[in-house]
Amino acid sequence: TTLLRFTVGSMTAVVKDKDGNVVTQPRPIPKHHTAFRFFRLAQTTDDLFDAYRNMYLAFEALLSSKYPVLSSEREIDWLRRALQSTAPILKLDTLRLPTSSPLVESIIEKVYRDTRLPLFHAKEGRSYFAPQNAPSDRKAVSEALSLLTQIVLRMAETWFDARRRGGG
Repeated sequence: TTLLRFTVGSMTAVVKDKDGNVVTQPRPIPKHHTAFRFFRLAQTTDDLFDAYRNMYLAFEALLSSKYPVLSSEREIDWLRRALQSTAPILKLDTLRLPTSSPLVESIIEKVYRDTRLPLFHAKEGRSYFAPQNAPSDRKAVSEALSLLTQIVLRMAETWFDARRRGGG
């Protein structure tokens, strides 16, 4: 085995028009949203339930900034309306959801009814997620977190030109 190592110094790109004149590029101004703080918290915690809570808050903050809650609109009605409006923009139909239900209803079921409600509410007499509960609860939260993260990343990229840096 031979190791081949090399480095490349800093690079610059120059944009020229058809006549060879340098075209000055406007300096991009990063867009920021408070939801990104929730996203970062979700990514850095080692607690699965806290990760989901923070990712849901990022989701809710981003979605409500584009589709505000109407006066006297119930949360579930707002969520349905907002997701239906943004589904084609975010190409949510490319998310692989293992269900035969309509897309928006599948997302609401997985992210809101099956995970957010039992995780955010702990009322006696109702089913809720607690850290000491069965491993199946943790699996459900983990799967919902994965879906929710994909949606939040699409929102950030589409609406705020925020892309995650990747690596090979």
